[in-house]
Amino acid sequence: METSEQPGPAEAPGQTSPAETPSAESPSVETPPAESPSAETPPAERPSAEGPSPETPETPESEAPKPDANAVREQIEGILVDKVGRIEIDRSGLFSFPYGSARVFVNVTEWDGRPVVNVWAYTNMDVDPSEDLYRYVAMQADAWIFGHMGAKEQPDGKVSIVFRNTLLGTHLTSEELMQAVGAVGWTADQVDEEIKGKFGGRLSSEPLPDGSTAPSDTVTSLQSEKPGEVEGGYL
Repeated sequence: METSEQPGPAEAPGQTSPAETPSAESPSVETPPAESPSAETPPAERPSAEGPSPETPETPESEAPKPDANAVREQIEGILVDKVGRIEIDRSGLFSFPYGSARVFVNVTEWDGRPVVNVWAYTNMDVDPSEDLYRYVAMQADAWIFGHMGAKEQPDGKVSIVFRNTLLGTHLTSEELMQAVGAVGWTADQVDEEIKGKFGGRLSSEPLPDGSTAPSDTVTSLQSEKPGEVEGGYL
């Protein structure tokens, strides 16, 4: 006679079998406690309650303070005395000094509120005006990398030949100034004899009627304690 196994008692809805009943010892004991997010976040990474610190705005170059003409003039005076050795200054603040057979002049003007440094040399003076002279100047005007040749009429009707270069003085450096001085002085010293041979006139190094070679309105001279460094050529 076969004996059939009786099914176990039916479980009532909502009841939990003993095997599935949570133990009095909760599994949460084995589960590591949840850590606070602030404990995991390094102090440097924690967002500030005040938000990111604002960056200091940079001053636009156009708003940065610019040196005025007087400041640049004082700067140039110091550079020339140090590099040239001896310079003359006239009543208007114009600097000048001999360079070979030429004479170099430097002054400071303003353009659009910014200082401009003008460097020039008279290669020849007291030249009789002529069509050939003006043609020569026009054809030679832009023959150099640095500088430009021009002609200037004197009050007595004679003509002076000038070689010049112009610099913006806002960020002027000693090297930049002396390169311009060297280029202008060296070029004037090279071409003045040729111009005199073609058109006559007087060199800057040749004496004036009163016997002087420096400008007549020179009021002071400055001398460096060491020899000047301007010896010719492009510095």
